Amino acid sequence: MAVLLPKYKHGNGMMSKEPVPDANLLNDTQNLQVTVTPDKTYLVRIINMGAFAGQYFWIEDHTLTIIELDGSYTQPTTAEMIYLSSGQRCSFLLTTKSEVGRNYPFMASMDRSLFMMAGHVNANATGWLVYDSSQPLSSPSQVDEYNPIDDMTISPYDQTPLLRKPDQSIRLNINMKHANGASYYFFNDIAYSSPEVPTLYTALTSGESAAHFATYGMPCNPWVLQRNQVIEVILYNRHMTNHPVHIHGHHFQAIWRSEPGGGDFPSSTMTDDDFRQIPVTRDTIVVPNGGSVVIRFRADNPGVWLLHCHMEWHAETGLAATFIEAPLDLQQQQQLRHITADQLTLCTAAGIELPHDSDNATLEQTGNPAAVASESTTDRQRALRYAD
Repeated sequence: MAVLLPKYKHGNGMMSKEPVPDANLLNDTQNLQVTVTPDKTYLVRIINMGAFAGQYFWIEDHTLTIIELDGSYTQPTTAEMIYLSSGQRCSFLLTTKSEVGRNYPFMASMDRSLFMMAGHVNANATGWLVYDSSQPLSSPSQVDEYNPIDDMTISPYDQTPLLRKPDQSIRLNINMKHANGASYYFFNDIAYSSPEVPTLYTALTSGESAAHFATYGMPCNPWVLQRNQVIEVILYNRHMTNHPVHIHGHHFQAIWRSEPGGGDFPSSTMTDDDFRQIPVTRDTIVVPNGGSVVIRFRADNPGVWLLHCHMEWHAETGLAATFIEAPLDLQQQQQLRHITADQLTLCTAAGIELPHDSDNATLEQTGNPAAVASESTTDRQRALRYAD
């Protein structure tokens, strides 16, 4: 990442092209062999730890019984194939066959629709469930189309009902632009950049001013949440590719998602009765290209939490926002009386300025494209529009 990121940000083409992986790996290798016992049930945990590509995964002639998504247990749900975006996780139960006599391939295949202008890509990684080591490893069957289970149809294990009547609704538009010879991704025309003083320190040292978004500086794209309120986030994807959006500090309910190219969420015509009443719960959701997603969660975890695209290239070039949750309650729970030695060492090594006065929130951001205040939005959604 350290080597490739500057080249990605400062490419000389009209279109930013994320580096395409050279190959696909399962447990850091290819041709993985997993020995199994017939007629036995295994718990299998899968994580897409890649920086970019989504993955289709299936086991030939076997059924997966999903029991967990992103650390949230689910009702047992059967599937023949799953899709994991970058950063998503899944656990499933796998019951092996009773008869012995064949070894079965399992496949991970990168989502090539994410790759722009790529040449030949070795997108597949094959492994085998080895029932009998004396038998050959059979070649995988051809798959005519990818048809993974729709994660929106999976219910949480605890059957938590829909969070109704949100107290705060946040609308975030995803887009990409070029500025000053570099490529940037935006939520609401703001390309995130790290504040000179960490946002957590600002929240802890700003007194009552911590309850106002302007305290934190617009480049970190701040949103202040009130404790225990139901927060709704509507994500509009104006970009040509899917984006997996992840939130720290919470599992959310994913209550609505359009098809790719499905346009904006029809907020004026839909009511809570139109959503799944027991929606899927997870912490990373794919926002389809040209479409939209609606998520909800309860703000019951005071802290400073990042919402960002889980494609590292996009997160590193601005596709992130900051949720400052119940900052006044946070001040009661944690008091920054002094910077500890380990924090001081880390901040110094990273070149991070430490808080010293109550005016630290007004620190000017540096190293960003030229910005001007938008006159076309409300005071709260006043955006910094980066010059092309």
